Amino acid sequence: MDNEVIIERHLDSLLSIGDGHFIAHILCYKGECTICFNDKEHILRKRDCAIFRARHQAHLTRISEDFECKVVYVSRETIEKSTPASNYGMKGSLSLFNEPVMHLTQEQQAILDNDFRQIEERLAHKDHLFHKELMYNKLQTMILDFFDFHARLSGSEINACSESELVNRFITMLHNGAYIEHRDVAYYASELCVTPKYLSESCKSVSSYPATYWINRFTTLDISRQLRDQTKTLTQIAEHFGFSSLAYFSRYISKHLGESPTALRGQ
Repeated sequence: MDNEVIIERHLDSLLSIGDGHFIAHILCYKGECTICFNDKEHILRKRDCAIFRARHQAHLTRISEDFECKVVYVSRETIEKSTPASNYGMKGSLSLFNEPVMHLTQEQQAILDNDFRQIEERLAHKDHLFHKELMYNKLQTMILDFFDFHARLSGSEINACSESELVNRFITMLHNGAYIEHRDVAYYASELCVTPKYLSESCKSVSSYPATYWINRFTTLDISRQLRDQTKTLTQIAEHFGFSSLAYFSRYISKHLGESPTALRGQ
């Protein structure tokens, strides 16, 4: 577990850890900071907690001198193994993708602080004969508490398991980069052995957004990151994403991001 779970009391590693394969679970005790996540700024203050995918999708833009926090970084693989078989999992994960910050009550902060402390204490006890299984147990408790906080704050309801499992598989395909070549709902529906209408309705039921939203969301976030890379030409970026022409690429960006690729590159 040494390379799967990392605990720190600062945000210095948010830009450097794990090449985007770590999830940062943050609890703020004092001060405030601003984190840009998915091209949107989020402010963390005292008694706020948040979940961010480190490095590629989150970076620190401002931090106060009195800022204090604790961060539990967990690899994606370990998170997947630790996440309980709860129908709420996918709904909560997708909602946190859009709004990753939650403000806690004093009691909730104490609960999460205890979760973090137990993870840290047990992580150090490597001589436990069932250390890995024990860590999964402690991480699962933390995840369930995050679900509980989120469900209470958002008033969310648990969705049908079959829909959650379907959307989970769909989002996994997007996380794995399928959007680079495929932006048609019909492709994903075919791969998942359902109709495009059922896939889109399931996405809307679970996440409040249709399938096209998530396809375009993953695509535009990746394109925005690549546009900031001045070593790549617009033609190279368009070809990477399978656009048949630079004009088509420009129309897509203008439609979904509100500005031309050239204008976005200059920002």
